[in-house]
Amino acid sequence: MLPISTEPMQIRTSKIIDSKGDGPWYEALFSDGRNNVGLICDTPGSVNDDHYHPDFNEFWIILKG
Repeated sequence: MLPISTEPMQIRTSKIIDSKGDGPWYEALFSDGRNNVGLICDTPGSVNDDHYHPDFNEFWIILKG
């Protein structure tokens, strides 16, 4: 098992967005061997591919747009 810090994690998404510019792009933010977190920027009207993960739940949080 990976060691887990007790300190709060701070990810400045605005700095990543400013440095990456317009999408499409993906930036991996965090992985602990069980969970993966990424920041995604896509172009207006883009759609995600239909898929299913039988062994884990997936969710999205929309920050803007």
